[in-house]
Amino acid sequence: MPDVRKSHDLRLPDWGPYSKRYAGISHIPAIEKGLRFDLGVIPGHYRRQMLIPNEKWASGHHTWEAAGDLSYYAYRYELEWKDQVFCDVSFSSLSPVSRLMRCEFVNNTTCAQSLMLHLVAYMNFPPVRPYSDEPIQLAKVTLPAGGTWVDALDYSDLQFAVARPTDNLVPDGMLRAEIRANDFVNGTGIGAGFGQDAGDLALYHFNLEQPILQAVLTLRYRLPGSGSTGVRLEGAAQGEIILTDECRDSNGFLCLQQPLGALDAGEHTLRLVSLGGSRLEIDGFAITTADLVDQVHFPLHTWKPAPEILPGPHPNSLILQYADVGMSYGIAWDYPDFWVRQLFTDELDILLRYLVPNNYSEVVHGSGEGHFTDVFIRPIALPAHASRTVYGFVCSGNLEVVTEALDGFFRQETGIHESSYRSARQKSISFDCLPSGEKYRFSQERMAATELMNVVYPVYTRRQYIRHNTPGKWWDCLYTWDSGFIGLAQLELDRQRALDCLN
Repeated sequence: MPDVRKSHDLRLPDWGPYSKRYAGISHIPAIEKGLRFDLGVIPGHYRRQMLIPNEKWASGHHTWEAAGDLSYYAYRYELEWKDQVFCDVSFSSLSPVSRLMRCEFVNNTTCAQSLMLHLVAYMNFPPVRPYSDEPIQLAKVTLPAGGTWVDALDYSDLQFAVARPTDNLVPDGMLRAEIRANDFVNGTGIGAGFGQDAGDLALYHFNLEQPILQAVLTLRYRLPGSGSTGVRLEGAAQGEIILTDECRDSNGFLCLQQPLGALDAGEHTLRLVSLGGSRLEIDGFAITTADLVDQVHFPLHTWKPAPEILPGPHPNSLILQYADVGMSYGIAWDYPDFWVRQLFTDELDILLRYLVPNNYSEVVHGSGEGHFTDVFIRPIALPAHASRTVYGFVCSGNLEVVTEALDGFFRQETGIHESSYRSARQKSISFDCLPSGEKYRFSQERMAATELMNVVYPVYTRRQYIRHNTPGKWWDCLYTWDSGFIGLAQLELDRQRALDCLN
């Protein structure tokens, strides 16, 4: 068996079908940050109706084909059931930082069709909890020179005085007493009833690079209930303190400052032992010199969903730069009639349908705080019993790399895009079967694609964000029973995927 990393993440490319929102392609710019770039693909009838492929419910789009390593995968969008008018959309790997998009419109009716295509780009931020699209609100800690911050989850040991069933098997791979909520540094802290019973304890080890003559401990906490909690400090600090809910900030947090005296450079320990009272939620603590303690601050980070939109090297291209991501994204398409709009909203299911008659507003404001860059390709004329293919391209990297890649998309020789697609498609899962099993091939290959493409990011577990196999895109947390059967199915499709699922 190959060496398995302990990250719990799946060994899949940064590009893949990881979105919980709209079908298309996603990119993970940095696995540890929980950020996800999405490019949704939305076809439809021009000035009539569109198929908005929401991944959380049946939307008329279907997983269609997939390679085990997701270097190729495809969807089918049923614009007119059944297979009268449809669009097959596939994504093929061209390099680790770029993907080819192929949208084949097929008209099997006796009438000409006027169709359209939306390419909607948007940034997703890590959610505050499973099954939520609400971005988590993170605090940042700013320290004076020589200051040290210890996160509440960096404990060496944590014990509840009263044993509970979850002490050694915490749901969703969380740490003991871990909670995830808005306004914490890193979005996590300890809580789950910690501090309510006398004898609850948390042990910390921390290191000081230089001695501090007059050290002060700044403990950041909040009380979700009412009342107060007593805590005995042992180790680097000695004595008892009372944590109250007076003078809390606008986020409900309080900071208690406790003098520590002189601390030598090197390793120190601090033990927090509850004396009982109200439930506690602890974010962490800072160690600073007494004269700089007022320089410990906890500003909130503001996500910025709207990118800077730059022109690409060709009229049919653009470059997006998001403030929260240290890279650029390039998008290109090979159809001459298009329009680029900005949609300030957190959903497309209602707003895009509402905008069907609107062919004049370049900036539209809907509900919520999100943003979508909409490349509106229209009209796509399709005669009776005919097909037409529109190619697209998406890439990531620094501005120079993205600009060069976009230019390369348009400099390719005729037929090279179709050749790249056909080469990638050869890796999609197909089954050998006896003649008696031939009638089941179609359904089984659709099922295989579904099994391989049911991957969600970000899923938070073990203090990290991971890609995870799920029973469907509605789910986004860890299920042992489901994972077992998913792994059994993937054992028939891709052994590495099965091993990662077990991990």
